[in-house]
Amino acid sequence: MKIVRPVTITDAVLTSSSVTEPETLWSGATTYGLSAAVYRVIDNVHQRFVSLQAGNLNKIPEALTSSTWWQATGATNRWACFDETVGSLTTRASSIAMTLALPGTERADTLYLAGLAAATCRVQVSDPLAGAVFDRTVSLTDPGGVTDWYAYFLEPVRRDTELVITDLPPGAGSTLTLTLTDTGATVALGVVVAGFSQDIGGTRWGAQLGIRDYSVKADDAFGNQYVLERAFRKKASFAVVIDNRLLDSVIATLTEGRASLRLYIGSGAYASTVVLGFFKDFNVEMSQPPNRSLCSLELESIA
Repeated sequence: MKIVRPVTITDAVLTSSSVTEPETLWSGATTYGLSAAVYRVIDNVHQRFVSLQAGNLNKIPEALTSSTWWQATGATNRWACFDETVGSLTTRASSIAMTLALPGTERADTLYLAGLAAATCRVQVSDPLAGAVFDRTVSLTDPGGVTDWYAYFLEPVRRDTELVITDLPPGAGSTLTLTLTDTGATVALGVVVAGFSQDIGGTRWGAQLGIRDYSVKADDAFGNQYVLERAFRKKASFAVVIDNRLLDSVIATLTEGRASLRLYIGSGAYASTVVLGFFKDFNVEMSQPPNRSLCSLELESIA
């Protein structure tokens, strides 16, 4: 089991992106017309606002008193993949390319992408001293359902919507370049997480995996059924064997991240065991002689 603390993505970290941002930074000295679009940097994310009136001057978009002047529409297209939700997508025709320059003391050995719609993903890492140290292109075609030649020729092609890479060179202040491609199609990206991992112990078999679905499935008065598709959250329950020499450190790590977004990797072999979210509960049982403890973790992802 690994726990990853994500690097905070700011304007200084996102040094380039092929996704345009037509919105301008809001200014209190500018008079905005009806339907003018601006952005404000809120919690390090560019949040988009649309003007509801003409003659819109010096009305702070996120202020409660400005609700009749501005309408919030979520993160801008360029920043949607950094707003800590999977459902809001950064999109672009054929390809998305972006560069993340980690602050001088930050390291990243893990990269997690979710909400993916692409054919391939190329990840490059450049070290400030050693230069190019990592270059890998991953096919996002999912071969999991192909078990024989019949399935090979007749099963529909499926694409992975998640990607986790756990062996990035963890040089301080490295630069990560991501390139998603699918020529002729719309490429989408819901979440980008880069960070340094802490291995807290071995995940035991018997993990429980599933989702919590928020879709509505109901019948009307005449017995007609309707379905309204909504977001879902991944949920997981893990038992982790911890070396007692790491026990205090692991408890401190979990306690520190109790109200902060973390990436939990149950097993690098299964994307379904990767949860970006929060733990609902954890308990430690010091009952594995002579020097092991058993930690149980209940996790739920962001939507």
